[in-house]
Amino acid sequence: TLSAVLVTNIKNCSELRQRVISGQLNCVLIKPSLVPSIIVAATAANKSCLARSRNSMRTRSINTEILFNLSSSSNITESLTKFGSSDTDTEVLIVSIDD
Repeated sequence: TLSAVLVTNIKNCSELRQRVISGQLNCVLIKPSLVPSIIVAATAANKSCLARSRNSMRTRSINTEILFNLSSSSNITESLTKFGSSDTDTEVLIVSIDD
């Protein structure tokens, strides 16, 4: 199951990022300004689930695989930096996949 929510007026994005990085939250934080439609995020999530089922993921987790699949770049670091939220963001698209 794919869950997605747009959160605005965030004041603690750095804390959220740390919880995601540490594994306390099982989701991905995406810069919403780079996602023109929820269909784009859903497609990236679907592609990530397919890669996981085929044991062909390019990244270490399903959440980073979603960020990677949002990008047209084959550079993982660039994809994560560009599409992942930053500490100063005030809006974030939170996407989670339930197994």
